[in-house]
Amino acid sequence: SQVTEEELRAIARQPGMQRARELFLMDEVFQSRVEWHHMQNKMNAKDRGTAAHLAYIWGWHNSALLAAVQSTAFDNLEIRFPVIYKEHIIKHAENKGLDPDWVYSLIRQESAFMPAAKSPVGAMGIMQIMPGTAKLLARSMRIPTPSPQQLLQPDTNINMGTFFLKQLSDQFDGNIVLATAAYNAGPGRARAWQPHYNPAPGDLWIETIPFKETRDYVKNIVTYQAIYK
Repeated sequence: SQVTEEELRAIARQPGMQRARELFLMDEVFQSRVEWHHMQNKMNAKDRGTAAHLAYIWGWHNSALLAAVQSTAFDNLEIRFPVIYKEHIIKHAENKGLDPDWVYSLIRQESAFMPAAKSPVGAMGIMQIMPGTAKLLARSMRIPTPSPQQLLQPDTNINMGTFFLKQLSDQFDGNIVLATAAYNAGPGRARAWQPHYNPAPGDLWIETIPFKETRDYVKNIVTYQAIYK
């Protein structure tokens, strides 16, 4: 839906939005997000859609796309599927012979473009890499193991994440559906799920994945790829 300048200014003037903005500019990112989500929870769908537009203008792409999902901005694909970190993604995807759309889709699913993302199990950064995996990847890449802070840097994270995707793609003979499943559940499981006698079309094979989390994960990324293309 269309958003007017006056609607944007009205949302931006709200005290909670001003606090979130000031905290963000002071590099108090966590507190800024707390304030933002507190504001979101009090808004109706229209105001949340306006806030999504405002966050997109401010460059808060993670907050914008999450707000858009439950608002009148749901159909705005520019907000929900942003093309950001383009320099890093294009460079590292092309250096490794990967489709940038695949990388964008995986990042959209893994972290929704939040570079400081940390999962409950310890996965870090925009491509959600486990510190143990980063150590193994660094050895294969012949680079120093990144510190936790370095692993949160988008360029470092995307470099290592795309290297891992390339490894998985090679393991599964370029089958990105199997490689995507392996990124989520591990190559051992993906290999065990692979049909050995009668190869199945990708969309049918996805439905046979026994883990609901991985099944939904792969479905989402396939859908996101179509949107990014």
